[in-house]
Amino acid sequence: MVKNKNKMKSKMKNQIKNRIKERIKIRIKNQVKNQVNKKAGRIKNTRIKTGILCLEASLTVEAALVMSAMFLFIASLLTGVFEIHARVTGNMVLQEALERYVHLEEEEEGQTARELEIRAQQDYRGYFWCSGGRIALREAGNRLEGEAGGKTETSISVKKFDPENFLRLLRAAGV
Repeated sequence: MVKNKNKMKSKMKNQIKNRIKERIKIRIKNQVKNQVNKKAGRIKNTRIKTGILCLEASLTVEAALVMSAMFLFIASLLTGVFEIHARVTGNMVLQEALERYVHLEEEEEGQTARELEIRAQQDYRGYFWCSGGRIALREAGNRLEGEAGGKTETSISVKKFDPENFLRLLRAAGV
């Protein structure tokens, strides 16, 4: 019985040794095959070991391409967001300047229409991404028109403040 056990142990040891030898032969064969593929300029069946993780080389190349495309997309998205910011800022500053212009009495507190335009332009250029912008205000009959320019153009037109006409309308309505 002891002999059978020893024989079985030695048989199992031999089987394990044979399996290890076969695996080593397969590994060497694959390494030689990979070396031949590398010399021929092909990257086939190659694996890159990074710690425990083992990735195929084609996967890492694809990941690099995908990441570069993602960074390009993010950069475009940020540029678009800043352009929207510049447009909204231009609209805001222009609307504020027109409201001040509408309620501006003649030479009130030393401010003229031109001074309002210069102040609005300074305000607009003070915002981030709006340094090349311009604001223009002008009168056109009973309306005031303004333009804000930069990367995008915006124009706004509002009626002049006319309290006399408003009071006449109220009187005519019987209020």
